[in-house]
Amino acid sequence: MNDIIEHIKKIVAQKLVEKKWSQTTLAEKIGKTKGALSMILSGRRELKLSDFLKIAYALEISPSTLLPESYNNVCDISLREIIIRSVEVECKNYIEKHAESIIKSVINSQKDQSNEM
Repeated sequence: MNDIIEHIKKIVAQKLVEKKWSQTTLAEKIGKTKGALSMILSGRRELKLSDFLKIAYALEISPSTLLPESYNNVCDISLREIIIRSVEVECKNYIEKHAESIIKSVINSQKDQSNEM
């Protein structure tokens, strides 16, 4: 895993130079502090899939670009599946956490629509 983090760190550094961004700028774009991003890029904090994708998106590169070349064939085949499953899990967790307020919102919306008729 360390070789992956080292590669990601190298690509991120290159892209920051190209874009004339600081690490703080990238951190803000992905919703992290500079310290949190630094910990991720040094391997002292787990790199979550969502952060990995946010970094790629912010740098305007394909997620597979952040991986060493030896991982690209695997990445191209399974990245879509990993992303879909990750999003499904995040959505499920959000719905479970906010189910009551979501239901109330839907009921209120239906009441508002019936009152307009």
